[in-house]
Amino acid sequence: AMNCSGNHPAQVTLYSPAEAKLNFEEKSYVLNRIETASGVQYGNSDITFWNKGIDAMIIRKDGTMTTCTYMPRSGL
Repeated sequence: AMNCSGNHPAQVTLYSPAEAKLNFEEKSYVLNRIETASGVQYGNSDITFWNKGIDAMIIRKDGTMTTCTYMPRSGL
């Protein structure tokens, strides 16, 4: 789970190294892996998700960017 700017929650589920699902703003997006020089990036024609370490960014097709940080699980 992640906390994103604007106090929006987001969650990413990895199905395989090549495919992921992003839940963000009450919508679900199936994403495919995109080659990148740094970090991990998944996307489709509507949205792109990029992360490196605990930091992440969600970029919509209109160019709007939302920054996110992974939240630690409680009890660890």
